[in-house]
Amino acid sequence: MSTDDVDDVYSYKSVVIGSGRFVRSVVLPSLKGPIYLYQPRSVTFLKSLGRDPPEAKDVTYEYDILGKPAASKVKLAYVGCLSLPSGRDHLLTEHLKEPPRLIILGLTEAGLNKDSAALKLLHALLLSLSSSSSS
Repeated sequence: MSTDDVDDVYSYKSVVIGSGRFVRSVVLPSLKGPIYLYQPRSVTFLKSLGRDPPEAKDVTYEYDILGKPAASKVKLAYVGCLSLPSGRDHLLTEHLKEPPRLIILGLTEAGLNKDSAALKLLHALLLSLSSSSSS
């Protein structure tokens, strides 16, 4: 696999579950296609964008890179919260027509618990994507 092949992977539609600092400052800036971000429990990131819950579309946020004085920007196609019905519905319906190429989990240990709502929704998403692709 060449470096060009690796770069092409990051130009596809991505679903990201989690919105912690690592996700916001390392993962999201490396993605180049449409990014759909789902917060597992709270709406704090959505509020930090100056948007009212339950969701926001086509938003941009700034992040700092160590060693660089100016902030850089990342554009998000969607930001929602999986603890709200609108976020759950969006996750389970939006991606059926055009499935994401990447699904990224940026969860804490609590979010990776087998009983976590985020993992149950990820399971439901993968099942729905699997059944829609086989139809």
